[in-house]
Amino acid sequence: GSGFGSWIAYATASPVTLPAVSGEHTVVAQYRDAVGNVLELSDTILVDLVVPVCDRVSSSDRYATSIAVSKATFASASVAIIATGEGYADALGASALAGAHHAPVLLTRRDTLPSGLLGELNRLGVGRVIVVGGTAAVSRTVYDAVGKAGYFMRRIAGPDRYATAAAIAAETLTVRTAPALSDTVFIARGDHFADALAIAPVAYGGQMPVLLVTPGGVPAATAAAIKSGSYTHAVVLGGVNAIPVSTADALGVSYERVSGPDRYGTASAVASWASAEMISSFRTVAVATGLGFADALSGGAATGEQGGVLLLTAPTSLSGATRSAVQTHSTEIKLLRVLGGTSAVSSGVKVQLEALLTD
Repeated sequence: GSGFGSWIAYATASPVTLPAVSGEHTVVAQYRDAVGNVLELSDTILVDLVVPVCDRVSSSDRYATSIAVSKATFASASVAIIATGEGYADALGASALAGAHHAPVLLTRRDTLPSGLLGELNRLGVGRVIVVGGTAAVSRTVYDAVGKAGYFMRRIAGPDRYATAAAIAAETLTVRTAPALSDTVFIARGDHFADALAIAPVAYGGQMPVLLVTPGGVPAATAAAIKSGSYTHAVVLGGVNAIPVSTADALGVSYERVSGPDRYGTASAVASWASAEMISSFRTVAVATGLGFADALSGGAATGEQGGVLLLTAPTSLSGATRSAVQTHSTEIKLLRVLGGTSAVSSGVKVQLEALLTD
């Protein structure tokens, strides 16, 4: 018939071969009816031919690994954040500030500057260095040694880890430019590292602060930071055994809980939440040991710079929640980065991860 009522009856389908080049390609189709009328339709198709990569970033120790992670991620940076590699507490809240500055997180010993750290600052072209934590975490000797190398220095610290996180959050609010959810703050336990590390790349990517609580309540510094930051919503990380309902209720704002049955499940749940909120994606996934903090401390910021998520695993056996997350998102993942040496994440675990990408 004539007109546009019978297009399907006269349409013939032929395979379309797209160029073997990643990117957007426009496909145009023409339809003719019995009397010669022509209808032309076009659509844009995204072709992604990037082959998934599974690599490992590690070095001789946690300090050298933080430098290796920085080198693998940042071509340059105007700001760098330095935290102690001898404890996790002061750096738990640093990721959002790092994200606001697009800055790497580098680790130092308390009293001595690791070999290669000044060289990495020079390679990056850094002008300013922010040290997180007091002198018990990063000594004045280390602070002064960096400053004498020609960098503008600043220390952000409070009398304890909760006050330090609050001070970092306050600083983040003054410098962030495009927060994902400006009214929302992350809440993690301050005496355990796993959940705060899992949120690190998300806090970085969303420029969203992390504040710390105890199982027994909300420290005064945290409560004050919630009020001064004008937050109206919190994302509580971990189950009720980590942060009880009474503690979450005491935050004084509406909240949602993101958790799993253990630290591995919580990390997976955090990644899925961040993906759903379009803050981070599974295109880049970092995997670190869930039994140590150091590799994820620097790796979390680097993963945030890449727009990715962080998963945790046991050192010698791939944790079930992480296996499931990688398997579910295997077609999305283009870079899977194992953080740390084989004592942190074994060769066998890396082989299992590689297999999931190629199944």
